[in-house]
Order: sequence, then C-alpha cells, then structure tokens
Amino acid sequence: MSGRVYQQSNGDYYVDYKRGDKRVYRKVPSKLAGTTIIKKLDAEFGLHVSQKHTFKAYAKDYLKTAKVRCKPSTYSDYKGILNTHLLPEFGNKPVVNISKKEIRLFLQKKLELLSVSTVKHLKAVLSNVFGLAIEDEIINDNPALGLSKIFPKKKKSSNKFLTKEEVTKILETAKTEKPEHFLLFLLLARTGLRLGEALALKWKDIDLTKRSICVQRSIVRGIIGSPKSHEMRIVDMSAQLASELAKAEKKSNWLFPGKKNKPLNGDTWRKKVFKPIIVKSGLPESIKIHGLRHAFASFLIQNNENLKYVSDQLGHHSIQITADIYGHLVPRSDKSAVDRLDD
Repeated sequence: MSGRVYQQSNGDYYVDYKRGDKRVYRKVPSKLAGTTIIKKLDAEFGLHVSQKHTFKAYAKDYLKTAKVRCKPSTYSDYKGILNTHLLPEFGNKPVVNISKKEIRLFLQKKLELLSVSTVKHLKAVLSNVFGLAIEDEIINDNPALGLSKIFPKKKKSSNKFLTKEEVTKILETAKTEKPEHFLLFLLLARTGLRLGEALALKWKDIDLTKRSICVQRSIVRGIIGSPKSHEMRIVDMSAQLASELAKAEKKSNWLFPGKKNKPLNGDTWRKKVFKPIIVKSGLPESIKIHGLRHAFASFLIQNNENLKYVSDQLGHHSIQITADIYGHLVPRSDKSAVDRLDD
C-alpha cells in the first residue's frame, strides 16, 4: 500500500494517500474502511501505470547507472541476476503492483535452490531497482526492505586460520607436485593478495630492488578491472618471494600467463591446481585460496605488526574491516601498560 490510515485525537479516522501526482486525503468511518480505500486506489493507479513504470523498465535504468558506477565484473553480476532470476519473475509487472509478500515468497523459494549469499544478492538488486521507482515517486515504500528474517541466522565464525606449519606443508607440496605453479602459491602466501589481484599482475608491477609489488588491477571471471578497494596499493614482498621472482622466466607481460597471451584462468587454477595440492597436502578439502590471505594477515599480527600496516597490505577499505576480522589476534596488554602512564 502507498498510503496510511491514522486516527486523530478526537477518534476520527483519515486516509492520507500519495502516489506520483495523485493525492487523496479524506475522512473514513473506520480503520478497516481506510485500508480498503487504499487498496482500491493502489489497484486503480496500477491499471493506469504506463509501460515505462514496469519492473523491467526500472531494471534497465538501474543497469545504466551500474555500468557507470560499478566495476565491469560487478555490473556483469547485476546483469546476470536480473536476466536469470528477477526479470522472468517481475519483468512485465508494474512496480506499484509488486508487494512485499510477493517478494518474500519469491526469495523463500529461491532459498530452496540457491545459497544464502546468492539470495541476499538478489534481494539487494531488487531493493536497488525499487529505489529508483521511489526516487520517481511511483512508489512510497521499498517492498524489498525489512525481509531479513527469512534468512537463517549466520553461524558465528570460529576465526580459525591456517597455521604456519599448514602453509609450509602446502608450499612444499606445490613445489614437489606442481613446481610450475609454486611461484603463485608462494606469492599468495607471502603477500596476502586476492587471487584476482595476483593473476592480473604484470612484470612491470614488480620492483625487485625495492622488494615491492604495485597492485593496480584485478581479474574476475575474465574481466580486468581495478582492485576490490578501487585503489592502487604498494605491497611489500619477502626476501624468499623476491628471490623466486628473480629466478622466474618471463614468458609474457603477465606474471602468470594463460592461453592466448591472457592471464591464467582463476577458476581453472582453483579446480585443477589448488584443490589437488590441498588434498595431496593431507589438509581438509574445505580450505580455500582465501585461507592463504587470512594466514598471511594472522602471521603479521602474531609478529606484532600494527593493524594499519596489515590493512594497507591487504587493501582493505578501512582499518575497521581488518580489526573486525583479525582484532582478536592482537595481544592484549596487561595492567603494566596502564601503570606506565604514571611514570
């Protein structure tokens, strides 16, 4: 509904309805009567909504905005979500006729088929599309908001990261079983780079003299764009990594070349190289590539590096993100720290 029924201090009920240029304000005999009038007005308004006010039309406008504001990979995600899931369900419906209940039932059905994170993305895109209709004053409320209770409660993370021994085991196994891929394993473990950032590296990004790496692009599903933080950053490298890079053969402009002078395919590498190495290492198959990033950060903190440095190395948007994930690893000072204030 796009209006409200309220009761004045004298007990009289009134309807206050607004949709686009249409405004209705009138006295009604009861709250139920007011609700009925609002539903009728919604239906009448919906019948006269032009084709440009369909969900499909607003989805098209949303994609135009996303193409300008978002990374190519993110835009591709949004387009896929709309074409695969949302447009088949809501495309030809006027946005004024799509109810919160309808969206709730749709999302609950999707939860039976898709992961929670995927369905949350569907909900987010729905909400963004309806947001444009609100800006145009076609609807007053966003029917995709306030539905968080349909999602199962998130289990609290145990924050268990790979140990130094486990990372060493992975690196040793990679060097023995897949020596041609050892450098990528080592780089991930010693820099904390995301896989997409590592695969998008070029030799010109490597400065062996300063032992640093310039991270200025990322590749996601074959699309090259900026890093997740949208900012270039300089990452330090260890002496071992610098030594291995110095010995590496430069077969391409890309540090890790794939076919047709393109970067190595991340999905293929994950399935055909990373997973088999984890299995060969005797470690749980549930270990993900991101585990090397978490391990890198945890080792730095355990070595008493400050959170700001760790955050900069990881390329987090803010130090708060770093603190939320790894803050529990920071050693807690004892009372002597307070006592030193008196010195």
